[in-house]
Amino acid sequence: MEYAKSLVFDWYNVVFTASIVFWVLYLFITAIGGSTSDHMDVSHDADPDFHDVNHDANHEVSHSLTSSLLSFLGIGKCPISIILLLLGVSFGFIGLVCNGFFSTFKIPVILYFWVSFSIALVAAIAFTRACSTVIARYMPKKGTTALDDLGCFVGLHGETSTTVNKEDGRVRISDPYGAIHNIYCTTVEGDEPIPPNTEVLIVSRIFDGRFQVKKLPTLPVKTNI
Repeated sequence: MEYAKSLVFDWYNVVFTASIVFWVLYLFITAIGGSTSDHMDVSHDADPDFHDVNHDANHEVSHSLTSSLLSFLGIGKCPISIILLLLGVSFGFIGLVCNGFFSTFKIPVILYFWVSFSIALVAAIAFTRACSTVIARYMPKKGTTALDDLGCFVGLHGETSTTVNKEDGRVRISDPYGAIHNIYCTTVEGDEPIPPNTEVLIVSRIFDGRFQVKKLPTLPVKTNI
């Protein structure tokens, strides 16, 4: 009983316990949601390489480091939801084990917490990498990997998930395999902002990785006279 209270109320355990609880709940929710989780697996694959063109240099460095880490974890070869689940649960479990081990010694909590945190983070990354590599070997390629050429979206129809204007916006689009992507978009120069839940046409991909869209014209409704 005391140990259970420690897992919930002691600050040095809460970080790890919360990680496990959050990702277990996530697994439960996505299991109930069925195919929704499959759609979310690749929703981030279509994010542009650069979002703010005023900070290209900073974004190049940030994107390179982020891409390297994501690639190391297996994102692009294995669904991102599985990778995050493995990372979160293993981080929490390893952290709790380390805390339990170090608590048997006469070491100040503030010291061994950071040791446990560091060990848990490194071990969780390594564990996730190993698992994603194995999973990727047995998963079907279609629908689970990132698209190599996002230019294939040009010419397809999508639906705005936010207001799209000349500077920013998001559009939901289905790739040829049926997976849902959320892509950054702008309107074509001179066009009015497009409200959410509006069907649009992807007309081009611009240099910073975003797409330009146009609102589809509303067809007149035929009436019987």
